[in-house]
Amino acid sequence: MWGSPLLLLSLSAILHLASGSQSPHTADDDVRSDVRMELRLGVNRVERLSTNETLVLSVEALPNSASFVTFQAHERGDGAVTVAFSRALGRGNSYTGTDAGLLFPLHPRDSRLLWYMYTGTQANATASLLALAYSDSDPVPGGCNLEYDMEVDPNLRLSYNLYETVLEFAPANLGYPRGSVPPACDQDKGPESRWRLEYDVYQTFLEEGDLGVDSLLSALRRLSSASGCEAFGSKMRTLSSSEKPRLVQTSYPGQGVVYCVVVRDPRRNTSAAYVPAATYACSFSAHSDGCYHLGKTYYKVLMVLAGLVGLFMSFFGHRFFKTQVFLDGFSLGCLAVYVVVTRVTVHTAIHTSVHTTADLGDAARVAISCSAGVVAGLLLLALWWRLGLCTVCVLASGTLLGFVLASAAFFSPLGDLRLFQSDVNFWMCFTCGTLFVPIMLLLCPFVLSVVACAVLGGYAVVLACAVFVRSSLPYLLLNTVRRAALKDYTRVYNAAPFQTNDYVLASVWASLALAGTLFQARRGWGLPTFPPCPYEEWLYNAERRSTNVLDPSHHRPSARGRACRALASACAAMRRPGKRRDDDGEGGGGGGGCGGGGGGGDDYDGRLGRERGGVGERTPLLVNK
Repeated sequence: MWGSPLLLLSLSAILHLASGSQSPHTADDDVRSDVRMELRLGVNRVERLSTNETLVLSVEALPNSASFVTFQAHERGDGAVTVAFSRALGRGNSYTGTDAGLLFPLHPRDSRLLWYMYTGTQANATASLLALAYSDSDPVPGGCNLEYDMEVDPNLRLSYNLYETVLEFAPANLGYPRGSVPPACDQDKGPESRWRLEYDVYQTFLEEGDLGVDSLLSALRRLSSASGCEAFGSKMRTLSSSEKPRLVQTSYPGQGVVYCVVVRDPRRNTSAAYVPAATYACSFSAHSDGCYHLGKTYYKVLMVLAGLVGLFMSFFGHRFFKTQVFLDGFSLGCLAVYVVVTRVTVHTAIHTSVHTTADLGDAARVAISCSAGVVAGLLLLALWWRLGLCTVCVLASGTLLGFVLASAAFFSPLGDLRLFQSDVNFWMCFTCGTLFVPIMLLLCPFVLSVVACAVLGGYAVVLACAVFVRSSLPYLLLNTVRRAALKDYTRVYNAAPFQTNDYVLASVWASLALAGTLFQARRGWGLPTFPPCPYEEWLYNAERRSTNVLDPSHHRPSARGRACRALASACAAMRRPGKRRDDDGEGGGGGGGCGGGGGGGDDYDGRLGRERGGVGERTPLLVNK
């Protein structure tokens, strides 16, 4: 009689413990609030997210033609959202990131989908939500994922460092009807397998200097579908299924870039899009060298100084030839030493996107390069002073000019051709382009010198302007230096934005180059093209002083003699007060400063000695005149 109630109580306790073990109560559940939200297929929705919020998302009335549905959520900044198939988060059923997505394979009776999104601790974040349906003929993005946690992963993974941004994704699979078994991924490599799929990688750049949320979400909305990627994106490259699903792009810190990948089935003529992803190659939360405070202080100071010197060289570089020679040697030495030091101390692992430095920061590398540049500039200046080979000095200017112009050529889409992924092909063509300019203009060294000063000085002014105005023109030279200095940099895609700021600064560069060339050519018209050899001029003056007695400079004493005379005059000036006291007390005995010594009471001798001493003191002044 009493056994039945006890049995019921025991059974209820067991059920309560079992339910508690399946969904444990955590402190986070107390602070999170559930918000239910319904999405419509193909309609983007922008929502303001609260801190520690759980969104229960659903899609109703799925079409019968749909075979799978992709969901994507986008947020800007260092905050991240988590999307999951169920409320209980676990490995393989969720994904966390600023650009997160899920793919739902549909079953025959599915007419409604339900999933969850968890917000982070970032306050007042804005997210863009979108769900898209695909048919059974469309390829399945990430359907052959063998590397990441989720069974089907449609996400793009972006990682970056100072030098490059790495884009990775999981291979796709062929489409299949609802309820069917997915095609095998690696059993067959024939035309009926997923190996026939192709991947088109697109990118689009935001406006330079634009870090706003609205512009980013707008770009992500435009590139959220396959048709949007083709219409608004710029194709970077097409990858086959036999290639590794990875692409490396040059990092442009502070520049917003949106990437999207479209997988195409050539036989069925269908396509599907992965979840697009965006990056600025910098941190929004960093207080030093973050997205809002780019560039070190020393870098800005160096660029401003370079701009001032470049403005002077654009109009007066050839006129001050010794300054031009020193700056040419300085620039060549800086470039060479920076490349060598960076190649030795910096290793950039492209495959893992990890940047390691051998205990040497960028500031130290710049300091070492500048010190070596000063030495190189002095050596080139000494070479010209001793030998007077103006052709060699002008050849240095022409080499720098050719280096900049060749870098400009490979900064264009020409540099992204697969032909130039080989170091042999790239550096052979680059060297030919660098030497082409000085060789063609070496027959007219004056023209080469003037043009080099104007063009290089104008580019230095552009570098200084780029410190205050966002521009891609500094990377014109920096991309070449990176390729020379960093190992495994051959497969990096160098496409850069060329927008309004770049057009303005390019016009400033061209105007300075043209104006500087015309001004210096007009100023040097009718004058000797180059100054004489300083060493030969010094020898000529020395010989003239030693042989031509009538030459006034013949009577000019040597530097050592002038120094001794100056020292003697200084010593005499220091003794002069004592001499005056001796003259007052003893008469002329102290006046023998220049041979008048002897009797103390002889006024003539003392006066003669004082007169001779006065003449001796005035002699250096007369000679210096």
